[in-house]
Amino acid sequence: MKINCDVIRDLLPLYVDGVSSEESKKLVEEHIEDCRDCRDVLSKLKNTEYDTDISEEKESVLEYSFRKTKRKTFIAGGIISSILMIPVIACLIINLATGHALDWFFIVLASLMLTASLIVVPLMVPQKKLLYTSLCSMASLFMLFAVCCLYTHGRWFFIASTSVLMGFTAVILPILIGRYAKDGFIKKNKGLTVYALETILLLSLFFYIGAYIGGREFIVKAVMISSVPALAMWALFAAVRYMHTNLVSKTGAIIAISGFSILVINPWVNNIISKDKYLLFSADNIINTVISIVLAAAGLILLFIGILYAVIVRIKKVKHGIQND
Repeated sequence: MKINCDVIRDLLPLYVDGVSSEESKKLVEEHIEDCRDCRDVLSKLKNTEYDTDISEEKESVLEYSFRKTKRKTFIAGGIISSILMIPVIACLIINLATGHALDWFFIVLASLMLTASLIVVPLMVPQKKLLYTSLCSMASLFMLFAVCCLYTHGRWFFIASTSVLMGFTAVILPILIGRYAKDGFIKKNKGLTVYALETILLLSLFFYIGAYIGGREFIVKAVMISSVPALAMWALFAAVRYMHTNLVSKTGAIIAISGFSILVINPWVNNIISKDKYLLFSADNIINTVISIVLAAAGLILLFIGILYAVIVRIKKVKHGIQND
């Protein structure tokens, strides 16, 4: 039976790619022995020179477009930098002309450096824009804090810097670790790294505030008050991140930790900051106490059910494996 050329040419791309069935392959090979036109079409399909030329041309166009865009952004960054230098030079001249020390000049300089780090750096840096922009903006902000602190003869630099660094660690650092960190402990344990740094920064903030107000008592009380909420947060984080079990057990653990935390935190804080005793079942605290106990009990029940379910499933798997053997 003679096969129409249109049918064969529909099969030729599959034949060239090697994905046609054996029957289709046989039909194509039998047909091209007698059909010169279809042989020519097959020869053109097998010729990859056109594809190579197109690929090289595409890469050339993309490279040219990238260089052109890079040159434009670099020029834009240079122009913005030049514009930002105008108020810096003006402030320097006015400061020197009026005979004042270069005090508020440095404040203006640090402020404009912060602006440049957010606008100019992304335009000038070819790669890792978020990383360099974040680091430059943080460094510029710390410089602005330092200049303002020196100008006002204050002692609040470390308090402000630590507070900003805590926000940076909580919001920006996880993104930077996810994008730029190499595969290793830090990238695999991103949440643990952020939690540990936040805990250290919080303790540092208590120390700096205590040193600022000159009160050792504040540091002790602040650490004691925050210890129970911090431990509760660490327990919740460990349950969510490192509790490798079924969803019922994990949910039960989270609810139980929340219930116990609510039950303990209020009396703990009240006994530290007040001389009055905190009675769990007093008229003022009975609702909070009952809710906490109910949450803790419900969480423990769910945790027990989840563990029991996991044990039953494992026993069934073991028995099934023995039967298969």
